[in-house]
Amino acid sequence: MKTDAEKRAQAKYDKEHKEQFKTYSLKYGITDPENQKIIEKLNNVNNKQAYIRRLILEDIAKNGIQGT
Repeated sequence: MKTDAEKRAQAKYDKEHKEQFKTYSLKYGITDPENQKIIEKLNNVNNKQAYIRRLILEDIAKNGIQGT
């Protein structure tokens, strides 16, 4: 858990370096059974960002940059 000072420092860094970062968000309807599986899996992953990054890099290695 980050302290308030750490959160402020991170926010300041992110603001000053925003051109170096890209943010994506995911939105899933919870009534779809397949989405429920995805949501449950992500809820059980400690580091969601690293997990999703690893999956994407594995897909790139397998299928190339164009993917699907």
